[in-house]
Amino acid sequence: MRDEVLNRAVVVFIWGSPRRGWPGSHPDAVREMFGDQADGLLRRIDALIAEVGRIPPADDLAVYGRRIAETLRSRHPELDDEARKAFAGKFTYSWR
Repeated sequence: MRDEVLNRAVVVFIWGSPRRGWPGSHPDAVREMFGDQADGLLRRIDALIAEVGRIPPADDLAVYGRRIAETLRSRHPELDDEARKAFAGKFTYSWR
């Protein structure tokens, strides 16, 4: 089952609010948008970031991005396409 709040928080954490042109880490944007829920959401996002960080990179950024998205799809059905793409964007941007 999709977790819409977590999905929105992932996108805000990675892209910021307002949305920036490159991925990063924006915990203050999550705190501002989600208030009392932010600490729990940030802990979940940190755990997901740690998990994605253990996915072996590939020589090709597109392959690496697909690997991240597919791993998250299989392990975390609560994440939607936009959240998975946000993680893939964050890690492929940082990796290059």
